[in-house]
Amino acid sequence: MNACKNLKPFGYLILITLMLAACGTGNIYVSRDLKVKGTKKCALAGFLFKDMKGEKDFRHISEEFSDALSIYFLQSGFSVIERSRIDLILKELNLQQTGITNSADAVKVGKLANVRYVVFGTGRLDRTGSSYFLHGVTVKMIDVESGEIVLMASRTGAGERPIEVANKMGYDIRLQFKLK
Repeated sequence: MNACKNLKPFGYLILITLMLAACGTGNIYVSRDLKVKGTKKCALAGFLFKDMKGEKDFRHISEEFSDALSIYFLQSGFSVIERSRIDLILKELNLQQTGITNSADAVKVGKLANVRYVVFGTGRLDRTGSSYFLHGVTVKMIDVESGEIVLMASRTGAGERPIEVANKMGYDIRLQFKLK
């Protein structure tokens, strides 16, 4: 019985370690030019989420993720183009199935949408029952005029729901554009 009392602190340590392991870590880069340029019209052109085998596309997760991030871009001073307009452009360019996977596609979409910046990304997730958990996601913002990546954010880890990750990433992005 006394041996069990001595093990109790180790149980708490293991629990804390498991909780921290479930938390993701993230990085963000924002070009100095993006923070000072005048025009801030952007299109969130969608995110391609696949399962860990790279097989199944989760379009409904993409839509939720885009919607959540849109709020933070609006709060950061960007004007955001409605997703239905972007969906029409993706269809016109035959990208509705594959989504935007590179800068060249992002530039094409941006020119047709008449925006300066296009936001897109990819992610990997797992499904447990009716819940989805991210293992990693990358968000990129491309300057349509130069083709350069002007913002890039990533988050890795397991056990976070997509909407939670979108809110954390969006919050971190918004902090980069502290409006005065």
